This record gives sequence, C-alpha cells and structure tokens, in this order.
Amino acid sequence: MSQSASHIDLHARLSATGWHIFRTVLLGAVAAALAAYGEQKLTEARPIFPLIDQNFGLWQAAYAAAVLLTVVTWLLAMRQRIGLYQNCLHHIKMQKVIEEQRERREQREQEAREAREARRREMEELRSRPPVRGNTRSTKFDY
Repeated sequence: MSQSASHIDLHARLSATGWHIFRTVLLGAVAAALAAYGEQKLTEARPIFPLIDQNFGLWQAAYAAAVLLTVVTWLLAMRQRIGLYQNCLHHIKMQKVIEEQRERREQREQEAREAREARRREMEELRSRPPVRGNTRSTKFDY
C-alpha cells in the first residue's frame, strides 16, 4: 500500500505537534522551577533592599500575578497544541477510511471489468464458431 502525499504530510505534522507538546511541557517545567526560584530570591532580597521591604506585599502580589499570567498563557498553549494533535489524529483516521474506501471501490471496479471481459470473450467465442448442423446433407426442409 503506497502512502499518499497527504498521508505523509499528516504524519509529519503529527510528529511536529508531538515535539511541540513535549517542548511546551518542558518549558512549563522550567518556568515552574524559575517561579519557585524567583519567589525564594524575592524573599531573600527583602531585608537587603529597603524598597522591597517596605512594599513586600505589593512586590509579592505583582510577582504572583506575573506567575499566574504565565501559567494561564502556558495552559492556553497546551490546550492549543493538544487540540492540534487531536486534529491531526482525526485527519489521519479519516485519510485511512478514505483510502480503504478507494481500495474497495477499485477492487469492485476491477472485478466488474474482469466479469465484463469474460462475458465478452464468451460472446466472441460463440460468434466465431460456425453453426453446428447435425446433418451436412441438404434436406427438403432447408431453405
């Protein structure tokens, strides 16, 4: 069974989408580690910098809002990537169904062609044979 260009393209797109999901998850893990590290460093910097110490609650709220915005953006990116992956899987399944239907139709057409060819050969064989007469002598009823 030969694969069509669209089938190859769909598998390439599926593979690329899988790698995008992997990289997005990896980026999310790195961002989570950096968020925890940033929170720790903000807490450690509190006594050193008086500006941070005076408004620590505001700094912490702004940092939490930035982290929350990053999380929401990451979740939306994951949702998009997973949707693309599922879309590729759906298209691959549909392409397989279409190819199976084409193969069945071609097989039916081939069988019909073979049957027509066999009937044509039989008819030609009947036409090419001379008529069979039981008696080669003429009788009074031959016209």
